[in-house]
Amino acid sequence: ILLEGSKLFNTIENFPKGKLILLKPDDVLVDSDLKMNDGVKETLLDDLKSSTAEHPLNIKNGFRVEQISRKKNSMLYVGGRGETYSCRRVVLAIGKSGDARRLQVVGEDLQKVSNHLYDAGEFHNKNILVVGGGDTAVENACALAAAGNKVTLSYRKGVIARAKEENVERLGHWQKEGRVKLIVNSDVTEINEHWAHLNINGKEEKLANDAVFVNVGRELPVKFLRRSGIRMEGDKTMAYWTYLTAMLSFFTMLYCGKSGWAIDVLGNAQGISGKCNAFLNAPFHDSVKGFGANWYASFNFMLAWLASFVFAISGIGALICMLKERKKYFSLGWPVIKYGYLILVALFFLFQYLYHHYTHSVSSWVEGTTYWYSFFYCTTMLLFGVRRVLVKKTRYIKYQVSVLVFIQIFFLFLLPFHLFGYMESFLGKEHIIIQQVFPNGKWSSFALILFWPLNMWEFGSSTFWTIFPFVQTGVILPVIIKFWGKGVYCGWICSCGGMAETFGDEYRDKSPHGPKAKRWENIGQGILLYALVTTVVVLVFKNSVVAAGMKDLYKLLIDVFFAGVLGLGVYFFMGGRVWCRFGCPLAALMNIYTRFSRYRIVSEKKKCISCNI
Repeated sequence: ILLEGSKLFNTIENFPKGKLILLKPDDVLVDSDLKMNDGVKETLLDDLKSSTAEHPLNIKNGFRVEQISRKKNSMLYVGGRGETYSCRRVVLAIGKSGDARRLQVVGEDLQKVSNHLYDAGEFHNKNILVVGGGDTAVENACALAAAGNKVTLSYRKGVIARAKEENVERLGHWQKEGRVKLIVNSDVTEINEHWAHLNINGKEEKLANDAVFVNVGRELPVKFLRRSGIRMEGDKTMAYWTYLTAMLSFFTMLYCGKSGWAIDVLGNAQGISGKCNAFLNAPFHDSVKGFGANWYASFNFMLAWLASFVFAISGIGALICMLKERKKYFSLGWPVIKYGYLILVALFFLFQYLYHHYTHSVSSWVEGTTYWYSFFYCTTMLLFGVRRVLVKKTRYIKYQVSVLVFIQIFFLFLLPFHLFGYMESFLGKEHIIIQQVFPNGKWSSFALILFWPLNMWEFGSSTFWTIFPFVQTGVILPVIIKFWGKGVYCGWICSCGGMAETFGDEYRDKSPHGPKAKRWENIGQGILLYALVTTVVVLVFKNSVVAAGMKDLYKLLIDVFFAGVLGLGVYFFMGGRVWCRFGCPLAALMNIYTRFSRYRIVSEKKKCISCNI
C-alpha cells in the first residue's frame, strides 16, 4: 500500500503554473516505468498520471503518517489518525520537504505572504517581493516578471550560487529587462500591509509591495523521524559523546604524556593505597612545581595526568556501549579484528602510561614509549592498509599502500630503533653524517620524511638541518607537485596523510562539508604564517629563549594538540582528514604550489544539481 499525506503528486501540483521541468544531468538513463521528460509542470503531471493509470497500484490519499513503531514480533506498525497498518517492510519516500521554512519576523502571517506560487497569471502590474536564492525563488521571480509584475528578489548571501545555470540565465534576462531587481546581502526584518523592511548591508530600507513570497527552503521532518526512533546523520547520542571523550582523552594522555615529565613517584610508595596516593599527588611533586622552569614539560605532564583519569572512566563507558551493540562491533570478520586491535592498543598504552610514566626517569620513559608508539603507528598503518588493498582492488591503491607503509616502517621504526645504532657504531659519533644528518640522534630520522614545517624541532639543529628543510619544501615538493599533484606527498610519503589513507579510509564520508567547513580550511594558512615567523626567529636568534619558546608553543598547539589529539581523536567522527585539510601548514603551502601543477578539480556546471558540495 502507498500512503500519501495529501494526494498523489501533490508536490508537483503545488508547482507554479507553467513551471519549467528539467531532468538533469542530460546523459543519465531514467530506468523507471514512470514516464518523465523535459517540459513544464502540466506535461509532467500528464505523463505521471497516465503511467500510474497503467498499473494496479494500491494508493490511499490523505493519510498522514504520524509514527512508525516496531513491536516484539518484529512487525512494523505505521499509524496515523486512529488507523494503523502492520507490515514487514517500510520504504520511507517522503523526501526532505516538510513544512516551509519561516523567516521568523513580524508580519509573516499576513494574508499577502505565501510560500507557494500556484499561478503567476493571477498577478499583474504589482510590486512583489520574493525572498530566497534557490531554484524555487529564482523561478518564481522570473514567472512573476513574465506575467507583467515588478519583482524584487532579496537574498541573504552575496551571490546567487544555489540555482541551476538555466535559471540564473533567465534571471539575468529579466534583470536586463528591468522587471527583476536583485538585492543581495539583504535580510527581511519586518512585513506590514504595504511595506517590507530590509536590512541591506547593515542599513534599514523600506520596500513597497503588494505580495511577498518566502522561498527559503523547507524544514526537515525531524519530529516525525525522532518519534519513530529513526536516527539521522548528525544526531548526537550519549554513546557518541562517550566515544568522543574516550578518543580525545586517550590521545591527550598519549601525546602529552610522551611530551611531559616522567617522575618516579611510585618507587618508594608502599602497598596499593600508598601507590594510589602517590599517583594522586603526582602534580604536586617538586619536579612539577617548577612550572616556570620548564613550562612545556610540566604543562604536558598535568594534561596527561588529568586525561588518564578521564580515559579510564570514559573508556569503560565506551566498552559498555560497544558490548550493547556487539553485533556491530564484534561480529566475526573485520569488525572483531579492528575493534579488538584498537582495544588492545588502548589498554597497552594505558598501562604503559600509568606504570612506566611514574616509575621511570625522563630518558627511559621517552625511549620506551616512543618505541612502542612508532611500532603501533606502523602496525596500524599496515593492518588498515592491507584491509584497504583487499577492499579496493586497484593497481594504484596496491602500489600506494605498499610504498606508504614501507616508508613509515623504515623511517619511523627500523632506522631510528634498529639501524641507527649499527650506523653510529660503524661511522663513529663524530662522523659528519651523524653530526649533521642526525644531530639529535635517532630522532632526526623522523624529519627525513616529515617535511618542513611539519617538523619544526629539527630545524636549525645543524648546518644540514638549516639548509635541507628548504630543499625539502622549496625544491622537492614543487617538482613532484608539478608532475604528479600534491597527493604524491600526502598519500605516498607523509605519516599524517598515510594514517588518513589507511586507518581513516573507512571514515571518508564523515568529512565536514559546506560553507563553514570551507572557511575552516583557512586555518592552515594561519598556521603556515606562524611556522614562517618561527623559522625566521630561529634563524636570527638561534638558541635564544624567544626562539625556544616559539618552537615549544608550536609543538604544543600544532604538533601535539591539532595534529595529534584532534587529528587522530576525531577519525570516527569527522573523518581522517581533519588535520590534513584544516590544520596542516604544509598542505596550505602545497595549495599554493598546485596553482602551477597540471592537475585541477573542476565542476561541470551543466551537470551541477545545486547540492552545494
